Amino acid sequence: MTDAFKLDTLINWLIAGAPPDAAFAETVAELGRRMVAAGLAVDTLGVYMLTINPMVLGTLISWSPRRAVRVDRWSHAAMATSDWIGTVPHRAIATGRSVRLAIGTDDPLNAHPATRALQGRGYVEFAAFPLVAKYAPTGAITVGTKQKGGLEEAQVLAIRRIQAPLARLVEAEILHENTVTLLSTYVGRNAGDKVLDGRILRGYSENITAVILFADLRGFTQLSNALPAASTIAVLNQFFDAMDSAIRANGGETLKFIGDGLLAIFPTPDDITAQTAAAMGAISALDDARARLGGEQGGSAIAFRAALHLGDIHYGNVGSTTRLDFTAVGPAVNLTARLLQASAEMAAGTVCSQGFAALTPGRAGTAREVALKGFAEPVMVHRID
Repeated sequence: MTDAFKLDTLINWLIAGAPPDAAFAETVAELGRRMVAAGLAVDTLGVYMLTINPMVLGTLISWSPRRAVRVDRWSHAAMATSDWIGTVPHRAIATGRSVRLAIGTDDPLNAHPATRALQGRGYVEFAAFPLVAKYAPTGAITVGTKQKGGLEEAQVLAIRRIQAPLARLVEAEILHENTVTLLSTYVGRNAGDKVLDGRILRGYSENITAVILFADLRGFTQLSNALPAASTIAVLNQFFDAMDSAIRANGGETLKFIGDGLLAIFPTPDDITAQTAAAMGAISALDDARARLGGEQGGSAIAFRAALHLGDIHYGNVGSTTRLDFTAVGPAVNLTARLLQASAEMAAGTVCSQGFAALTPGRAGTAREVALKGFAEPVMVHRID
């Protein structure tokens, strides 16, 4: 029997934003505990959320009284398979209608392996109720019960009263997650954090010291002229994926992709040990990327060149009044870009400036003076061996 007061308390808790602030998974766990306390026969609870994310399309947060809350993330590919299609929550989200399934009947939904697994664990009914949002993709709340006879009508009515306030809460979580994800995807994690912190005025910048990395594909013009567009895009994606993952793993951040090239930084304080660590991290990132792509000498079709420099940069907003880019600018960035052009002249896979070479003498190889466009004096350029 449902407890009307505890149910009203639960609903008002959701309307108030489910205080106190906590990780959303813990909020779902608390929701489950409160539903049980209100007399609902909840033996398993799930909250499904659809997100805008290049890697993850769906998230399931599940809870039961007998185990800890669990978070599962589903890729776009996974949600296009029979693992998802044909399930009870899929039906509810796809149709926008509540679905109640008496487990073990001749309903076609019982044929799905996910439902058969529930039957094997003693569940009697599994129900899904859509969470309809205004500005975000829809989701669903699911309830599984082992109660004899399934959910009582009063319990179903109670869950339906929870739907709308829970949908608002889920929508807020999805919108926040989408914002963080999309900013991180398009401008980088660190830059995205700064934008979310309110550093959005044109002209805002801070002076920081960083190892600067420019890299681009070798022979890309010939490659793109010889391959179909889809194959060219595949090569670019493979290159960028190898580079970005290696850069992030070694403490750097990719700021932007520029045609067939990229700009990345490894921020560092004004401390020789930290600067050495950043320089070594940048070289490690290049080594890791080359290993993943097959290596310069491994016959890989995806070979690239790179340039490294340590210097001060202006890191912030540049652009028009309506279109901004959070990026790095300054003479140090310009020098690194010119060093990349010098790598072809030196027939080197990676080159660096004199200042960078001083940080990694074990990797800095032969050097020569090179005249760089836009710079009055020749610059000493080292190979990285």
